[in-house]
Amino acid sequence: MEAVNSTRLVRNKRLKIDIAAIQEELKTGEVKSLKWIPGSLQMANIMTKQGAASFTLLEVLQSGKMTDQIVKIAMEKLNG
Repeated sequence: MEAVNSTRLVRNKRLKIDIAAIQEELKTGEVKSLKWIPGSLQMANIMTKQGAASFTLLEVLQSGKMTDQIVKIAMEKLNG
């Protein structure tokens, strides 16, 4: 996340290119904001980890965006 503010933190050339693209999308407004999401709530988990919860992915697919409310609900479900 910190790397979006400075590509000097990243040595990998390919990753620098990806970060530059994100920076440009933030500048143009195509991407409104970035937010750190804990690994346990990563949406790709449903496709890569057996038993991963699908509620976050389903909510995002239904709404078209990852909102703070979706993250809050997912954290509550995850923590019981």
